[in-house]
Amino acid sequence: MKHIGEVIKKVRSQLLNENPQKAFSFGDKWDKVAGASVAQRTRVMGFKQKVLYVKVESPALLNELCNFKKETILEKLKTAYPEHKIRDIKFVI
Repeated sequence: MKHIGEVIKKVRSQLLNENPQKAFSFGDKWDKVAGASVAQRTRVMGFKQKVLYVKVESPALLNELCNFKKETILEKLKTAYPEHKIRDIKFVI
């Protein structure tokens, strides 16, 4: 029998086909890149095919990020992590 945390981690990894170490490396600088107020209400979920997936806490925040802050955050990520060649950010609830 496996612990539920192990199962969830495995399923999440398979769904996003992520490299967990890459996903967590983005979290290292997420506060600085996104800003403290955004970072408190979001979580980096994974990185797949040069797209960073970020979970947000509300539809209002999703709208704000997609319409007003996405390009700024994307440019900061590209500067902070040039080796990852990030092409997009997908915000999800």
